[in-house]
Amino acid sequence: PTGPTGPTGPNPTAAAAFAANTQGPDINVPSYSGVAIPLPDAQVMSADITANPENTEFRVNKAGTYLLSYRVNLTQPAQVGTILPIGGVRRTTSSVLPGAPTASFENHYTHLLGAGEKIQLRLCASPLPGLSPKAQTVTLAGASLSIILLKEGY
Repeated sequence: PTGPTGPTGPNPTAAAAFAANTQGPDINVPSYSGVAIPLPDAQVMSADITANPENTEFRVNKAGTYLLSYRVNLTQPAQVGTILPIGGVRRTTSSVLPGAPTASFENHYTHLLGAGEKIQLRLCASPLPGLSPKAQTVTLAGASLSIILLKEGY
């Protein structure tokens, strides 16, 4: 015989978002500050994660441990890197700063986020060892960002 149904368990992807850029625009990367990558295409977002009107900044509305993943592809190798600042602060774990021209960047990591924190995928100049970063224009072949709440609360 079948027993009684137990309580409903948590839904670990109830707060999740995916956003992409599939259009491949040219992006001017300044020498020091970097530039946000717009992600206006193929968006799927729960109500707990929102994007700004430019689709460059994503806000989580629930505190918790999140899986943050991104991928950026350029049409040709360039001396740039990627960062995923949280609340405007660079995190070493979110950065991909190669020592040679690269066309593909990918990163996955978990991070504790507070309610209201903002995330932004950025391209930045990545200088060769011993050289200063230089401004350049790159052509985006595609980019995506995933934000998934793994565990709610601190």
